[in-house]
Amino acid sequence: VSITCRGGKKIYQNLFPLKTLLEFISQSVEKLFPPKKKIYLPNVYEVFDLLNITPNVIQEATFMLTILGLVAGGIGVSLLPANAQNLQRKGVVYKEIAEPVSVVKIAVFWRQSQFYPILSNFLEVTQTVTNESYLLQKSV
Repeated sequence: VSITCRGGKKIYQNLFPLKTLLEFISQSVEKLFPPKKKIYLPNVYEVFDLLNITPNVIQEATFMLTILGLVAGGIGVSLLPANAQNLQRKGVVYKEIAEPVSVVKIAVFWRQSQFYPILSNFLEVTQTVTNESYLLQKSV
C-alpha cells in the first residue's frame, strides 16, 4: 500500500495503520488501481467481488511505475504488490496491510528424468517458503 507525502506531511494521516483490505477500501480517499485484467492483482478484485465492494477508483494505470508516479504526484493512494517497494519513489511511503490480501498458488514442474541435486534443494526451499506444499510432480 502506498501513500504520498508532500513537503514531508502526510496527505492522508488517518489511513494507517490498516489491518484489513476492507479498511483500506472503506477510506474515503481517491484510489489508483491497475485494470482488472492485470495479473498482479486479480485476487484482490476477486475479494472485492466476494465482499460486494466497489472501490472508489479514480484512475486505472497498466504499469506499476505509472501508478507510483500518480501516487507521488498526490493523485491518490494505491494497493500494489509488496515488490513495488523495490521501486523507490520520492514522496511515496509504503505501508503493509497486516492481514494477508490473497494467496498465490505456486506450481513447480520438472523433468523426472533430470532430477539433479540443485533441483532437490530448490524444491526444499520452495516447500519451506510456502506454508503449504502444493508441488505437482509432472513429467514433461
